Amino acid sequence: MKSKRVLQISKLVNFFKISGIGMYINNMIYKNNYIRAINYHSTPQENMVQFEEQLKYFSKHYTSVSKEDLKAFLEGKLKRRKPGLIISFDDGLESNYNNAKPLLEKYNFQGWFFIPSGLVESGNCKKEHLTGESSERYMNWDEVRDLNNTHVIGSHTHTHKRLSKSLSEKMLIQEIKYSKIELEKMTNSEIDVFCWVGGESESYSKEASSIIKESGYKFSFLTNHFPILPSENSLQLERTNIEADWPIHLVKFYMSPLMDLKYKKKRNNIKKLLN
Repeated sequence: MKSKRVLQISKLVNFFKISGIGMYINNMIYKNNYIRAINYHSTPQENMVQFEEQLKYFSKHYTSVSKEDLKAFLEGKLKRRKPGLIISFDDGLESNYNNAKPLLEKYNFQGWFFIPSGLVESGNCKKEHLTGESSERYMNWDEVRDLNNTHVIGSHTHTHKRLSKSLSEKMLIQEIKYSKIELEKMTNSEIDVFCWVGGESESYSKEASSIIKESGYKFSFLTNHFPILPSENSLQLERTNIEADWPIHLVKFYMSPLMDLKYKKKRNNIKKLLN
């Protein structure tokens, strides 16, 4: 959960309906022609009341986005009455399969699950991947394959390493390219979506960006708060991090243009680095 200060600000913003106004402004500027991508980590059972409230809000204001939809949108061939929403999950956690998947399907959303291939079937999760204090396990390959039948599977590196410039080329190839090969082998499907680990500036590097492109990924996600617009670079798509235990007013605040503005400098610096 965020700090008390952030919670208080989000409550105040929600009270004065600033978040709602911000979304209305976005819809006016982009004429509803944008996609917002968000990401979660663990989705424990005790947070499913809040998570379902979030999904109800999303289903009212957004439409689900598949890989085919995203491709068509970036090519300028897709426009809908409501903006699109990509709901993604990082780290390959069992709670995403057990708890989030049924609710996504209840509200007709296709989930995007970013899997660190080397952590599948590796036992209990690292604490950094968890929302709250509940312990849980990583998914097994049967669960990953089942998700692959109706949802999107993407790579989140092999061992969940941040792809900083300190990593050797050999290590970057293992984390980026080997993860793709392993996921394709275990799912018997093409894996053409990648997601960077971490949102810190030092988690990105030009070397890793080049290997992502060379490995044959068609889409790649960063986490620096901004809507996806038509003609966007498909290998530099932004997401907004939220969590399953957040109250709805905090979710609205983080998905508003206010947070897009806050991250503008960082976002621009990272794009310069990767280009």
